[in-house]
Amino acid sequence: MEKIKSFLFLGILLTLTPLLIAANSVTINTFYGFSNDSFIDGTVYKTDSVVLRVKTSVETECYYGKEIYPSTPFQGEYGLTHEIYLENIEEGFHEYYIRCGESSNPIMKINFATSTPIYATIKISENAPLKSGRYKINLITSKTSLNTPLLEYSFDDLVYKTIPLRGSGKNWEGNLIIPENAGESVCSFRFKSKDITGEEGTKIIGDNLFLVDTIKPATISIISATGYKGKIKLNWFSEEKIDNYNVYRSEYSPVDYTDFYELSSKDYFYDEDVEKGKTYYYKIAAVDEAGNIGDLSKEVYATALLSNTSENTGLNIKLIGKVDNFIIEIDSLIKNIEDIKELLKLKDNKEKQIFESIKLNKELESAILELNSLKRDVENYKLQDLSEDELNKKISSSSIKLSIIKKKIPEDITIIEEVEFYREIKKEDIDRIFLQYSNYDDRGYGKEITYTQKLIEDPKTKIKCNAYSVDIIYIDGTKKKITFVEEELSIKEEYEKEVNYILIVPKEIAERASDIKVINLEYETIKEGPIILFKPDVKKVTYYFFKEIPLNSIKEITLSPIKIPSLEEGQSKITGNSILEYTSKGYFGIIVLIAFALILGVYFLRIRNGSSIKPLLITMENLKKVKSLLKEGREQEAKELYSKIKEDYKTLSKKEKELVVEKINEMNFGGIR
Repeated sequence: MEKIKSFLFLGILLTLTPLLIAANSVTINTFYGFSNDSFIDGTVYKTDSVVLRVKTSVETECYYGKEIYPSTPFQGEYGLTHEIYLENIEEGFHEYYIRCGESSNPIMKINFATSTPIYATIKISENAPLKSGRYKINLITSKTSLNTPLLEYSFDDLVYKTIPLRGSGKNWEGNLIIPENAGESVCSFRFKSKDITGEEGTKIIGDNLFLVDTIKPATISIISATGYKGKIKLNWFSEEKIDNYNVYRSEYSPVDYTDFYELSSKDYFYDEDVEKGKTYYYKIAAVDEAGNIGDLSKEVYATALLSNTSENTGLNIKLIGKVDNFIIEIDSLIKNIEDIKELLKLKDNKEKQIFESIKLNKELESAILELNSLKRDVENYKLQDLSEDELNKKISSSSIKLSIIKKKIPEDITIIEEVEFYREIKKEDIDRIFLQYSNYDDRGYGKEITYTQKLIEDPKTKIKCNAYSVDIIYIDGTKKKITFVEEELSIKEEYEKEVNYILIVPKEIAERASDIKVINLEYETIKEGPIILFKPDVKKVTYYFFKEIPLNSIKEITLSPIKIPSLEEGQSKITGNSILEYTSKGYFGIIVLIAFALILGVYFLRIRNGSSIKPLLITMENLKKVKSLLKEGREQEAKELYSKIKEDYKTLSKKEKELVVEKINEMNFGGIR
């Protein structure tokens, strides 16, 4: 503001300088002869400023005035030439009286005439400095204006804007609009008009420059409230020089601008209009000379105490405000969570569904519980006899807890991208699916494979996939990305209770089952690969990944109906009960039991020696070993094992060979072949 005032002073000098030069160009010269002379100048001067110059034959002092006995001395020193600058003189005939030397000397009369160009004076409805807003401008001309005067304004003396005027004769008015971005500047005016004779004037008499300040004062960042018996004291600090402060008060949180309470010229305020035992909430805003109101400070609150000592608190009364301020911060965060809940109601239905599906609504409720628990802990500080350092350490520890809670509060959810497609399951995929499901075990799945192929060929078997790339914004400003997938399953009703669904995720998308969060309740992880099996009668499979995945790659995931063998089908046909039945038939039963035991022993011995393990399983396991050896850089050993695989390959069936080739292509051994 001081810079603006200096600039304003310089502007006034620059404005007046042309006027002074113009005034010096109109000079009336005469000679005082110490007699009763009269001097009549017949020229009509088109000016309102005249230099009256009188010369004498001897050095003396001279006086002038409009009265017959002049008493006002001329400017300058005692001498032969005497001058006086007459400004703002009205239009018409002028008569001045001159006396030089002794008071008894004769008086000389001087007459001259002026024709003054039209000029104006400006009045603004408010005193400077002016803040942003609309102001009424009154323009008063010295003469009747021939037409509507031109009035322009500028904040930089470079770009001028016109103010539309309305009125007539000598009185005109308009509106000056000061924008918020004017900042700290000086508003200057330009005027132009013609009188009824057609003579033009541009002069503005009086104020022509006005200070403008549209910058709000800084926000009060340091503020506290302390309750005493029958009153509450507010203290705050501002780095700027502020004339006034607005105090806002409410019996409820939060406080806003509508809760204006008092004006204070100091950096503290005593609120004595309080009810004992009642809590009041406060905010402060700085007000500068122009009337700009700063942003509201943080909210503080205090309780008007019943007495200046309390049996219910061991904390020094001067420290209670610190505890209360922290509690306000907790309450404000709880209020923010409630606001988030309301805003979520306005979100897109799918975004709301995803928010609830991944249990973010539960995180909001959990955060409220944690905040209320923290609030109770902090309120207990009031009951403890703590020093200021001890209290600061406890509040610092609580602040860390508050920051941790903030990191867990989801504020918003946005779907960035989405895709929709129907999954295609080919007949040749079924063998691969069963192979991965069985983990290359020793049993056959011919019946189940045929059943599953029949399912996928049925036109009523459909899997519709919707995948979404989602951003989750947390209240502390952090962002998390997830990929949310929803698979709608439809199948003939007769198959619903007999058929499971299997989900196979490539390792390029997820290396472990823990990388996927499945929303369905009834499922089991078959393999950490990951391979997940869903129980029959499921209508929808929903899951998401804890990272952003290109949505096109979701098509690489396999989801298929699968007929798995029942427990009865997988059991041995020979049971312990059948053996017992034979033992009850005497010696013959004993012989049969011994024979059965020998056969069973031979069977387990063959299993131990590996003779019953299918060559396909051995081949698949060896392929894994080859890949592992290559990763370890043991290329020669890998080649030797690969040669053995080639020999074993010759003994496989056509279908098994196809599976081996597919596995080799998937592993991409490159030059080892």
